Amino acid sequence: MSDGYAHRSASQRRKLGRSALAHSIAVVAFGLLAWSGAAALDDGVPSLAASSLIAGSGGFAGALALTLTILIRLSSSAVDRAGSLQAARRVMVICSVAAFAAGVVLAPGGEERGFAISVSGMMAGTLALFALLAGGGLPARQRRGR
Repeated sequence: MSDGYAHRSASQRRKLGRSALAHSIAVVAFGLLAWSGAAALDDGVPSLAASSLIAGSGGFAGALALTLTILIRLSSSAVDRAGSLQAARRVMVICSVAAFAAGVVLAPGGEERGFAISVSGMMAGTLALFALLAGGGLPARQRRGR
């Protein structure tokens, strides 16, 4: 009788464990970004607050889904599907586009406009990059959605 761990080598378990830890750190980082956006909603720069809130929330949800997928994969012998991985990536990309759009639409006029748009773009780009690179530790065919 196998308990789920028997078919995985120690190096595979360590790799999944490191990946789960890295994704957990991303959960915290994106959660803090969402929290700072929520706290800044009444500080006079709604474009940065909205972009932080959208990018942070999308990154938090996506990173949490990926972390849970990796932990389930680590602790279970069942073959899990890549659907949660692909769905998390899609949500993060959609939130990335929405964060940038909110930053552009809500950017103040005048001197601060370019700064607000560029910061919103950096937050959106960071989320999109995370969506592209996330899922490390999972088999390549599962990351591709097969």
